Amino acid sequence: PRLRKPLSDKCQGRIVTRVAFRATTPFIAPANGSNAPHKAFQGIPMSKKGYIIIRIEVEDPIQYSKYTAKAAKLLERIGAKYIARGGQMEHLEGVDEDNRRVVIMEFPSYQAARNYYFSEDYRALKALRNGASDAKFVLVEGV
Repeated sequence: PRLRKPLSDKCQGRIVTRVAFRATTPFIAPANGSNAPHKAFQGIPMSKKGYIIIRIEVEDPIQYSKYTAKAAKLLERIGAKYIARGGQMEHLEGVDEDNRRVVIMEFPSYQAARNYYFSEDYRALKALRNGASDAKFVLVEGV
């Protein structure tokens, strides 16, 4: 949600500030090739990046490959990227609960990552992934 201008009211001699929020609209970049930031990114502080970290166990590689191909295209369209995807992994400390592959996606902001995950476009992709894998997703804000 984007923050609108605060409104002030007097309530029994005190000033009370109300904040109105407006839901963010779908954020997928327009197909017209415009380089302008998409409207969903306007007004969102971009100083801290957002990261989605996934621990995933692939159960149906063929179905999962359909998901990854479409997810990569969607990430590219919104200006996000994979910074780790499968690759070599070594457990260093603590109890190793499973041997799932690790995927890390980087977004321009925490809110942009959240918008991606809850978007209609990604919801359609989740249907492909759900039958092909077992995954744990975590959203974190960068420093």
